[in-house]
Amino acid sequence: MYGPAVHQFPFATQAIGSPSVKTSLRDDVYLTLAAPPDHPGGTAVIGVIVQPMIAWLWIGGGVVALGTLLAAWPGRRRRPTAPVSAPVEVDTVPAEPVAVPQ
Repeated sequence: MYGPAVHQFPFATQAIGSPSVKTSLRDDVYLTLAAPPDHPGGTAVIGVIVQPMIAWLWIGGGVVALGTLLAAWPGRRRRPTAPVSAPVEVDTVPAEPVAVPQ
């Protein structure tokens, strides 16, 4: 339920608006009370702002932070003497010489 309001604080010269925000995975909806009604039952002016997919910015930031932690955490390393791949057969017959033009 929305509840935007305009508050008048003591010793303040202007009224201060408090928006009402509804957040979901799809979008954020901000409602502001721009002008309250002059008398009971009068017309109020309400501002509406819809910002799509704001929650996904926070979720993406969390994924990036998690990836950073995983990348920074030291993992198991190979020993320099450990074989990296299967043995490679080496030809014992030398290749034919290639003539280089001069």
